Amino acid sequence: MHRKLITILILIALILILTGCTAYTPAQKRAFLIYTGATAADLITTRQGLQQDCREMNPFLDDRPSDLELISFKAITTGILFGLGEIWPDHREQIWTWAALIQGGASINNVIQANR
Repeated sequence: MHRKLITILILIALILILTGCTAYTPAQKRAFLIYTGATAADLITTRQGLQQDCREMNPFLDDRPSDLELISFKAITTGILFGLGEIWPDHREQIWTWAALIQGGASINNVIQANR
């Protein structure tokens, strides 16, 4: 299932970069790709934690969300972030960077929780 999650995220990233991100600067594209990697890490570590009987702590999701719910939530939040970047194009790099930091932090927290 990890391959499916990663494949979906890569496809989302490629579609956005090839279609909607053409006006992005190289720094904005790098920040977006880092966000995509951090999101993939969060999805994978969340799924691993759920398999080890951990609970999802995101207040917008159930304690034990399905893969479809996890992917849908990430797709929605990515769409919102993309929209914010369209509203404030001068802040795209910061938007994607902060989002990547949050996703990365969630991944680290997932690993810590799963190893307790």
